[in-house]
Parts: sequence; structure tokens; C-alpha cells
Amino acid sequence: MDPDLEAPLLFDIPWEALALALGGQGCARNVYRVLRAGRDPFSSDGGLGPRSRDRLSSCARPAALARRGLEHSADGTAKVLLGLPDGLAVESVLIPTGARTTLCASSQVGCKRGCRFCLTA
Repeated sequence: MDPDLEAPLLFDIPWEALALALGGQGCARNVYRVLRAGRDPFSSDGGLGPRSRDRLSSCARPAALARRGLEHSADGTAKVLLGLPDGLAVESVLIPTGARTTLCASSQVGCKRGCRFCLTA
């Protein structure tokens, strides 16, 4: 890859191109296995070997959002803090209530809604 060009986001790379860049379909499957397990394939403790990680880093970059935190409350609520490329953050909250579950997906920094459960309000 040309060092002057920024690598594409991992999820923007077609399966066939990812498999080719990583040296085979098995390597590409491993990346998706790691992602499904909730781990970061770019991280040294993400579950990929060093060679696979180096190949992945040379052809792709992580998603635009980075998980900065995850909290689970006793009431079943789960909050995830997502870091943006500019260093700011947004939060999403999964709220189980009886027979249904509500998802609050903050799309802006400093949401004015003011929910008590949200760290970014």
C-alpha cells in the first residue's frame, strides 16, 4: 500500500480483498471471529498472531469509533462509551424493560436530552 494514502476502514474492504491482503480466507475468517467475540483484531491481546496483525494493520485501519468503556449495571442496563476520531465521545445505552429492550444511541457529543443514566449528557 502507498504510504501516502490512508488505509481504508476495515469494514469498507470487500471480503475477497481482505482475504487476498491477509494471505487467505482462513486469515480473513480469523479477523471476523475476533470481531464477533468483541475483541479488537488490531490489539496485541485481540486474538490474532503478530504476523496476521501486522498484515491487517498494513491494509486496513480500525473503525472510526473506538470502545473506551463498557459498564453493566445491576438492573441489566449496559452502557458503552465510544471514542470519536477527534477525541470526543458519545455513549449508547441498552435498557432492558420487561418484554422489550430499548437502545439509546447518542449521535452527538453532549446530547441535550439529559438522561440520568448517560455519561455524555
